[in-house]
Amino acid sequence: MIRVVVRQGPRANFDTSKVFCLRDSVQLIADLQSNGFNLIRYRWDFSDGTFQTSKDAKKRFPSSGLQPVRLRVYADNGCAADTTKHVKITETVRTDFSFSGKPCRDSSWLFRSSIGTSNTGGVWYWSIEPGKTDSSRTDSTFRYTWPSATQNVPVRHWLVGPTGCLSDTSVMTIPVIHSTPVAPTIRVRADTLCPGSMVMFDAVAGYVPSMWEWDLGDGISNRSAAPVGRIFPRDGSHPVSLRVWSPEGCGAPAATTSVIISPLPVADAGPDRYILLGASAPLASPMSPANGFRYLWQPATGLNDPTLRNPVCTPVADTRYVMTIWDRQTPGWKSILPPVNPSGNRSDIPNHGTEPAREDRYPPERTTLLSIQVMVMRKSQDM
Repeated sequence: MIRVVVRQGPRANFDTSKVFCLRDSVQLIADLQSNGFNLIRYRWDFSDGTFQTSKDAKKRFPSSGLQPVRLRVYADNGCAADTTKHVKITETVRTDFSFSGKPCRDSSWLFRSSIGTSNTGGVWYWSIEPGKTDSSRTDSTFRYTWPSATQNVPVRHWLVGPTGCLSDTSVMTIPVIHSTPVAPTIRVRADTLCPGSMVMFDAVAGYVPSMWEWDLGDGISNRSAAPVGRIFPRDGSHPVSLRVWSPEGCGAPAATTSVIISPLPVADAGPDRYILLGASAPLASPMSPANGFRYLWQPATGLNDPTLRNPVCTPVADTRYVMTIWDRQTPGWKSILPPVNPSGNRSDIPNHGTEPAREDRYPPERTTLLSIQVMVMRKSQDM
């Protein structure tokens, strides 16, 4: 009788519990039990028709999903082990991103990944500056402030998913980031810088602004293109500023200026005069400095020059003279005193005074009027 001993043959196995990524080369490690046999050959067979004969295999699969893998092991006596298992291949995530922001230096841009909460547990990566990568485990958005003007900047975005698989890399090129535009120059356009007068402002820039933002003081703003204007109700220094944006939407630094509004001049026509018939005497206005104003006396009858501060008067009858002055430095709106009714009674002759004037909106001059009364006296009268 012949006794035949049948021994347990070799066993073949490999680990499929790991996460395998489509874009990676998968390392398959054989887990073998020889059971006393001398193992001499190995064969891995894959679903795409390819095979490998090494003990361990390294394979990049052409598609995702469950992929069958067959492993056979042969001993030198012809015994063999054969096993087939399925490997789960995780698909490569395809990324994309959007962005928003003005193409300007110092502008803050927001980049938003197309992969949002589905990547919870993964990592989002962004690369703009050469050699520098930013990442986040919690936020699918990324903010970036352009430090300088530039052109054709590639922006790269990718992620590592919760399973550890690397996505593809999405690339967009930012064509241009513009430099900060030069601040405009504010120009004051005014025939007058007086309280109650309209002051116009113009601006000069080396480009056509797409947006304007004026601060004209006292809480007055204006978003109109130049020129713009406002009336300043009081004298003093008034700050004015302007911000503009270039056609690309880039904001220029604020331009500033100050408008000096001069106070209204105070007129003094001098004292009333009594002049003998046939005699002459100057009208004694004490305005100072004498050359700081332009003068006009009305009526001109009896005056040698009605445009002088102190014209010589040779009256032929009682006359009420009105002196009008213009400030040579700050011409402006016309101001007229309430009319004075002259009287033949010496006790009712008006004082020259400097009472407040009412304003008439009557450009382009500002005048201040004060009057004096010239009484013609005869030699026989009691002075």
